[in-house]
Amino acid sequence: MALPALARMLITDVRFAGVRGTVMDANPGMAEKVAGRIVDEGLKFVAACATNPGACLAPSRIVDEGWHALILHTAMYAELCEQLGGRFVHHYPGYDPTHYDPPILDRTREAIAALGWEADPELWGPPSDETLVSVAAKCQHAPRVHDSAHAAAGATRSLMAGGAHERVDRPAVRGTGGRVGALAAPSGA
Repeated sequence: MALPALARMLITDVRFAGVRGTVMDANPGMAEKVAGRIVDEGLKFVAACATNPGACLAPSRIVDEGWHALILHTAMYAELCEQLGGRFVHHYPGYDPTHYDPPILDRTREAIAALGWEADPELWGPPSDETLVSVAAKCQHAPRVHDSAHAAAGATRSLMAGGAHERVDRPAVRGTGGRVGALAAPSGA
């Protein structure tokens, strides 16, 4: 699959504006340009995850805000994951700041670079009070363990250091109206 020259081209202008608005709604006073950069980096992150199962990737805290906003647009997010390889990239938040794994951001930036994009260095820093912008997302992704309930359900999980994402290797299912949806992880996962 060929990716566009700019990650923001993975979704339409209307959808991009909607997701950018979601970031701005969660972060009152944030400039539109900064919110757009955060969404762009969220798109790069999802593409890196979708195309690199098992690569142990996680977003920075700022980029996580863009990922959260993408996920809130559920139908668009499911279509994006389908477009990027057909597997849904799941999010499992963690909140323990002691679980920060510095090499995880390096791996993620390298995966983004391998797709032909540059990670925005101002948005991909470690957790800090000295960042370009403060965001509502307070996730600090921590390692997850293999969930035997998932295995029993027939899903193959790609463990992602940082617990940031998981790809469920099951085909997407068609719902009403012919829209594509992805099988979700069982509750409690």
